[in-house]
Amino acid sequence: MKSVALLTFLLLSWSPAFSQEQIDAATKEDVEQLLQVTGARSNVQLMWAGMAQEAATMASEAYRRKNPNATPLEIRKAAEAAGDLV
Repeated sequence: MKSVALLTFLLLSWSPAFSQEQIDAATKEDVEQLLQVTGARSNVQLMWAGMAQEAATMASEAYRRKNPNATPLEIRKAAEAAGDLV
């Protein structure tokens, strides 16, 4: 029974090191290629653009509520500033 526990412990402690070597073997170029092939890069870019647009909309609405007499230029500047932060 002790030998089974020892063997299990050794296998479990050895496998993360082995996995880490496999992960480290992936190069930046491999990751870039994977992002390109799967379309993940464009999906992330679309997601960031959507988030920027949503932040800009929310910022302009919040600015308009806090400053009811704000000019359209001021509201646009608040929206642009929020969109740039994302």
